[in-house]
Amino acid sequence: METDMNKRLIYTMLLFGVVCTSCSREEANIFDKSAIERQQEIKEMVSRQLVEAPNGWEMVYFPNAESHGYCILMSFNENKVAHIATQNDAQGLGHLYRQDSCLWDIDFTQGVVLTFNSNSGTFHIFSDPQDDGLGFQGDYEFSIMQPITTNRLKLKGKKTGTYIYMNRIGASLRWEDYFRPVDSYDWVTLCGNDNDHFLFVGYDTVIDMTFKQGVFYYKDTAEHYMGTLFTPTGLHFYETMPNKYGTDALDYVLNADSSRLVCTANDKIYIAPQYVGVSYYLNKLDKEKVRWTINYLDRDKTDATTRAEIQKIIQTAAKNGATISRFAFTQLVNQKQVTPILLIDYTIENKLFQGYLPLVFSSDEKAQTITYSLASDADLTNISPLAKRLDLTEKLGVQRLVKIFCDTYILKSCISNFNQTQLLLVGSNGKIMQVTADNQAL
Repeated sequence: METDMNKRLIYTMLLFGVVCTSCSREEANIFDKSAIERQQEIKEMVSRQLVEAPNGWEMVYFPNAESHGYCILMSFNENKVAHIATQNDAQGLGHLYRQDSCLWDIDFTQGVVLTFNSNSGTFHIFSDPQDDGLGFQGDYEFSIMQPITTNRLKLKGKKTGTYIYMNRIGASLRWEDYFRPVDSYDWVTLCGNDNDHFLFVGYDTVIDMTFKQGVFYYKDTAEHYMGTLFTPTGLHFYETMPNKYGTDALDYVLNADSSRLVCTANDKIYIAPQYVGVSYYLNKLDKEKVRWTINYLDRDKTDATTRAEIQKIIQTAAKNGATISRFAFTQLVNQKQVTPILLIDYTIENKLFQGYLPLVFSSDEKAQTITYSLASDADLTNISPLAKRLDLTEKLGVQRLVKIFCDTYILKSCISNFNQTQLLLVGSNGKIMQVTADNQAL
């Protein structure tokens, strides 16, 4: 069996070599066949490679080297129909599993080219112009590169020159199940981390990188945009990260305590968050001016007693014509004065208002604690100056708010030690509040 595969590989490479030579050398053709016959043989050979993968192929697709990448599943049949599946939000319709089909063929107008001829919404979204006139600017036609093997194909986008790899999928894998570990890796590492800072260790100096929409950015003598994607086994870079070991540093997995993404080829190379725990919480508040929204639904990790007390506050507001939609810890900046507050978003007759309770805030990075208490000079008669129609002081009760939200909290990770966009604030008497950095300033 292995011998047959090797023969097929050698024969395919020879055919590629022959088809790329000038027709003027046809007299010396060892196969003693016309150019058209040789092209047809190559087409049949490549087509057979694609079709004979019964469960299809994983395409590791980058529109270009500096963009977010995507995993796309494909299967090919003898009727020249390709079935395609993705699970992403590229179409702006939500992060959902989608599957459709289009026509495919092997073309010889410029080398040996795999082309997708009819429209597939899940695939051609990356190559078709969008409302901005550009879109993702990716390819839908790919030159097939040598060598061709049974389990792996290397492609090159005709327009962008971006390299794309296709890997044969195991026969027993359900396509829907393929994307579950992909999403899981994203969730525990980089999901929600846009604009966060990370350290790359393994170069002569530690590189400070920022992350946004699937791309790491750093600057030395030039600006670098490093496109990435998640596969079922971890984080994959389009191009290797520079390192002093000469390692092909393309793939990374979480270490045992989920604090680093470690290079699979050399564990001395890794990516880690620049800010951790209290420093991360403070960086979000002070530098990025975001809200730490308090999560109190049944599915959240906020303890049951605290959830119940928050619901009582919401019910009290509802009886007075107000619908509360958010509680959050954030900061009010007014004439260069920064005031920590408990923010309350609510609506009355479909108009949005914001109320706030002035607080005192302190932190201890060594102990990994933060403390919120009621400001002594808080104007309790006018907690909500933007909404005179709801007196939060009288109706909701300041002391009720203080009892629920003010405490000294130990900060713990909620998702993983790598992804801190959700944290647990562990207070006294079993109090636990789950908070999420929602990247929305006041």
